[in-house]
Order: sequence, then structure tokens, then C-alpha cells
Amino acid sequence: MNKSLHIVQTFGLHDVQGRTSHVLNLTQSMLKLNHEPEITAATYDSNYPESMDINNLRVTYLKSIARYRSLTLNFSAKNHLVKRVTEVDLVHIHGLYDLLGPVASKVCLSMRKPYVLETMGMFSPFGRGFLLKRGYMELFGKTLLKNATKYVVTSSMEAEHLELAGYNPSKIIIRHNGVDPISRPKIDEIRSFRVKHKMKSSSQKIIFLGRIAPVKNLEKLIREFHLLSKPDVILILAGPIDDHTYFNKLKLLICSLGIQDCVVWTGPLFGIDKACLFHDGDIFVLPSINENFGIAAAEAMTTGLPVIATETCGITEHFEGDTGIVVDFSERSLVKPMSELLSKKKFKLEVGIKGKKAVELLSWDMAARQTLRMYEEIVN
Repeated sequence: MNKSLHIVQTFGLHDVQGRTSHVLNLTQSMLKLNHEPEITAATYDSNYPESMDINNLRVTYLKSIARYRSLTLNFSAKNHLVKRVTEVDLVHIHGLYDLLGPVASKVCLSMRKPYVLETMGMFSPFGRGFLLKRGYMELFGKTLLKNATKYVVTSSMEAEHLELAGYNPSKIIIRHNGVDPISRPKIDEIRSFRVKHKMKSSSQKIIFLGRIAPVKNLEKLIREFHLLSKPDVILILAGPIDDHTYFNKLKLLICSLGIQDCVVWTGPLFGIDKACLFHDGDIFVLPSINENFGIAAAEAMTTGLPVIATETCGITEHFEGDTGIVVDFSERSLVKPMSELLSKKKFKLEVGIKGKKAVELLSWDMAARQTLRMYEEIVN
């Protein structure tokens, strides 16, 4: 068993929020293990190449004749998939709420080819488009799930969601994603980052990195940051705006609390800028209502940054023995741990060191090996 086809709606330059970056990391690690994966995705730009190779990984982009947000209509999908599915041993569908997955599922069923479905934290619909997502599940999602040979989830929390919905526990595979360590930037790069975003070097920094969306529950973080009432502490909110209405609501909240001079919006951060954010921060906070894993929190942990996360975040499965701090959704639940980490340097250092050691166990090579073992069991 040596070939797999990976179906993903957005990939590469179209994936501006990095939601499917795990597909590239996973498949690149598979190549190192002498497996031959290939990827099929949709294109949103008529000038985009129909295919490309990324470090010996074949990627095919299907032309789209219509588009709604990230959802596309691709008339060439069926013919392309019929051809490609015959040449692989197994199909791996990444994500829900698109049209490529259901087409791939039907092709696999007609050709009696097994497929696995990686739910990517999407099984329980949250936030914007809730009703549309429920409609999708009725029209396509339930059939897509029903006929999958296995379900891949990245946390026990999502495995539990599937079980509670009545899906067979024996078909659920928990495979944690890998985490790439964030190397420390040069001092001059950190200084330039501070100047760019008008931050004082003496300020202690509480940071968040992720989509600016209601599910991230940033109003809780903002209100409880205000309650800290600590001088020379700033809150850095980084990430792409996924919901402009929500973003404006947060800005109004910040102004009403009178803390606009203590809150920094950076927008999306990548590469050196993201490394500067993590290595210059003091605390990373993930206050999400629902978070399948929390890759940004895990990346923060690789830098030795202590992490506070709400109990509904999958990353908390790795918080054992003060490797991170778990909080509930009660009022002021963030205030005490943030205050203690900022004022107790030894405690902050201990949490950061333990967290860094915990995520060292998460690698993409490990994730690839586990995934390939699953493939072998299915095919054999």
C-alpha cells in the first residue's frame, strides 16, 4: 500500500488563514516514509496553475466555475477523481462543508475504494453560517460520514462529539497533529517588530493568535485583561479578521473599557513576525468556546511561552503537571492565572519549560507514521 489521494477544498496560496496547512506537513512527512501522496484542491483564480509539484508532492487544482466564500463548484471534479482514484490505494478527505468531499465520496463508493474522513474540528458547527452548515449536513454531510471507513480526529473532545452523535467508536482514530518548533529570531528582528507595532520593550505582553471570530471568545479575554489593572501590560490580538461584524464589536468593547492604548491589533502574522510575537510575549491565552486542537497554542509552547486555555480546547489534553493552565468559562477565570504568571517569574518559567517539553512529543513524522499504519490496516 503505497499511494493515497488527499482531497482538500483550499490549499496553498488560497488558504490565507492556514486552515489546511496540516495537509502539506502530513503529506511531506509521508514522502519521507516512502509513501506517495498526492493532493487535489480547488482553485479560485483562473490564472492559477492547474498542477504543481511541491518538494516532489503532486498538487492538482480544479478550475471553479462558481464560488461562494471558500465553497466552489467544480464540474471537472468527477472526471478527474475517477481517473486518480483508480491509481491510488486509498482516498483521504480533509474537512467538511465543501462540495469536493461529497463528490470524492461518491466516486470512491462507485469504485469500491476506501476513504477516510478527517473532520478537522468541523463536526460540531459553530459561529457564522450555522444554519447553512446544518443544511449541508442534511444534504451531504451525513452520507459523507456514514460511508467513511475511518474518521480521523485530532482530539479526544472531537472523538466524543462523534460518539455522542451515534458514530461507531471503532471507526474513530485519534491522531494528534505535529507541531513545528518556532525558532528564536534575531534581537534586531524582535526590535523591528516592536517598532512596527508600536510596542514598548518594557511592557509585559499577553498574546492571542488566531482567527478573529466569535468562536474564539475574545470578548472574555478583553474584559478580563481590563480587570487585571496592571500597569505596563499590553494585550496583543493577532490574526486574520474572519468576521468583520465581530471585529467591530470587539473594538467598541475596547473603547468602552477605555483600554484602547493597551490593546494592539497586528493582523495576520507569519514567519519571522509570528516568531517575534511568540518569543517576545509573556503569556499566550486561548479563550475559545470550541477548539479542536489549538495549533497556535502548541506553537507558542515550543517557544517556552506559558499557555492558558479554556477547557473546551483540544490542546489541554497535553496540559498535565502544570504544562499549561486550564480554565472554565466562569467570570474572572482568566484573571488569577494571568496575574500569577505575570507577577511570579519562577512560576511562569516552570510552566513554560514543562509545556515546551510536552509538545516536543508531537511531530509530523509521528503523525505520518500513525496515519500510514491506519491506511495499511484499512487496505489489508
